[in-house]
Amino acid sequence: MPNREIGNEIAKLVHGACREDLRFYMDIIREEWKRQDRLFAYSFRVGDRVSFIARGVPLFGVVKKVNQSTVTVITDKGMPWRVSSGLLRRVKEKD
Repeated sequence: MPNREIGNEIAKLVHGACREDLRFYMDIIREEWKRQDRLFAYSFRVGDRVSFIARGVPLFGVVKKVNQSTVTVITDKGMPWRVSSGLLRRVKEKD
């Protein structure tokens, strides 16, 4: 849940900023977003069972490889997919 107090402070900062400052703030946010994506990606381990939505269809599979920004998943049908870690959800082991 977002921290409203910090959000209001950021809004004040942004509303009075010139384009150069806005670009600077965006770069800071982009780098933090990437850092959190990497941390989230590395929370997955080879062999983890995951699911994701591709072209509107839920797919299930197993993590084969973890990269900085993507995770390679082999679906239950044997197809490899490179998926952004933010799109993955852990699922319980298939019985």
